[in-house]
Amino acid sequence: MNYQEYSFVTNLSPDEIVDIVLKQRSKIFSSGEVAGKSYGNKIELHYSSMTKSSWSPVFHGVVASCGDSSTIVGTFKVNSVIKIFMRIWRGFMIFMFVVLLLNAIASSGMSGVPPLLVPLFMYAVSFLVVKAGSLSGERDKNDILRFIKESLLASPSTPST
Repeated sequence: MNYQEYSFVTNLSPDEIVDIVLKQRSKIFSSGEVAGKSYGNKIELHYSSMTKSSWSPVFHGVVASCGDSSTIVGTFKVNSVIKIFMRIWRGFMIFMFVVLLLNAIASSGMSGVPPLLVPLFMYAVSFLVVKAGSLSGERDKNDILRFIKESLLASPSTPST
């Protein structure tokens, strides 16, 4: 899957960026805040609100020092638990389709065909759920980008894809 890469330049040092990510939660949003974690020079930013959306994108970035400034380069990804859940769901639907297909063949009648539609429908629904989830996470993504620009005093550099 291709993820758009975002790149920002700021006058803050990498240590100051990590300090802001870890200690200062952004209160600039009415319905929630941006919270983060740091692992060395890597940062994770997510949008935290009263209604937790598992589909909210998480910004995974790397902070690097470039002379007097720092760069933040990263991408937005869906929570890994959601990815695992969707793979299990789709795998189970494929398994159910194969079991029902073999059952229909074994009974050598058309009575087994309508149940075959259930796993196919659920498999199709999984794609719709992923699309709806990614559309609902767009606001959270924009709030995280706003946090990077305002709280980390960063300006976008030339984006790459």
